[in-house]
Amino acid sequence: MVVVIVVVILVLLALIGIGFTVIRSSDAGRAARDPESDPTVGSTAIGPSVSKFHVRGETAFAVFDVPLGESEAGQHLIDLLSMAAVEYVRSRSAQGLPLDGVHRIDVSAMRAGQPESIAVVELPSPGVLPAPVHRTQAGGSLIAALNEVVADSSVSAKPAARDTLEPVASFVELTGPSEARLRMVGVDTSTMSLAELTDGLLRAGGYTISASDRVMTTAPAASVQMATKPGERVAVVVLPHTEGDYPEVGEKVFGEVAVLAGQTDAQRVMLVSDKFGPYSMYERERRDKRLVFVTRERLQAFVDSFGLS
Repeated sequence: MVVVIVVVILVLLALIGIGFTVIRSSDAGRAARDPESDPTVGSTAIGPSVSKFHVRGETAFAVFDVPLGESEAGQHLIDLLSMAAVEYVRSRSAQGLPLDGVHRIDVSAMRAGQPESIAVVELPSPGVLPAPVHRTQAGGSLIAALNEVVADSSVSAKPAARDTLEPVASFVELTGPSEARLRMVGVDTSTMSLAELTDGLLRAGGYTISASDRVMTTAPAASVQMATKPGERVAVVVLPHTEGDYPEVGEKVFGEVAVLAGQTDAQRVMLVSDKFGPYSMYERERRDKRLVFVTRERLQAFVDSFGLS
């Protein structure tokens, strides 16, 4: 009799366990098919980060963590984010997201911390996504591009005034594609600093950025980072102009950058500054081909050399 009771209890426990498993599986299935309750954070194949995604009725809503600044979104940014939204929905569909009844994708970016709709992508037919668009990687070899910058950009006479330099966002001109790609990697081009511009260009150009613990003793305001892509490694020193400082890079800074070139395994060491550069930096570049100095006179050519589109 005791044996029979034990067997009955074990059977009941097994059935209860199966019941809980079925309930959990059912709940998980509903969650997977109910994107309204499943906002996600992720990256698209094109690059920008999705901060929120959900489906309501016939519309899928994709919010990108991309700054709009004060101006209206340009057409290049709209086009890129629209393609990114389609690819994001495509990746979610491959993971099991049902698209039945979805007619369109609402695309939003961020303005002053709030999402703002900038485009609506109408699907060819309900639940059917447009064909994927294959894009080539933006930017080529930074070393080759910098060679052209050095060859084509001259250095002007030594500036005499102090604290009269316009901020980078005011004097660097961006094409529509360049601005769009910078915003895609999170740079607000209307207020960007020198560091944000440099970091954004490198990342939009396909480089992975990592910080370095190197400290520039001759320029405490400078930062050092490594930019890498397959077959290429560049040490990047970013030296911004600070209010009240002399608007020209000092000779000692160039000397320390040259020392850095001898102490790193990078193929090239690059100084980027919105200060002016002296004529003497030409001689340093001729003596050591690993060095390149992108000073204020060369910043526009540096931006243009990435050829972002």
